[in-house]
Amino acid sequence: METTGYNRQNISDRTGFDLGDQFTSEQQLRDYFRREQLADCLGATEADALPAQDVLDEMADTVLAERWHCTF
Repeated sequence: METTGYNRQNISDRTGFDLGDQFTSEQQLRDYFRREQLADCLGATEADALPAQDVLDEMADTVLAERWHCTF
């Protein structure tokens, strides 16, 4: 799988993906990177600054390819 230009710190800064429990499945990881889910987690102020869904999908692909914060 080809990865994007995003690095772990950049993705973490924008989504906080590695601040909670590790992902236990690909589906759980992909669900986390849904804009609606992140908006609920981060609140309205941060949600307004969230990347577009296609960017979040690329970030999820990178996290998955690198297996960052994953137990599977």
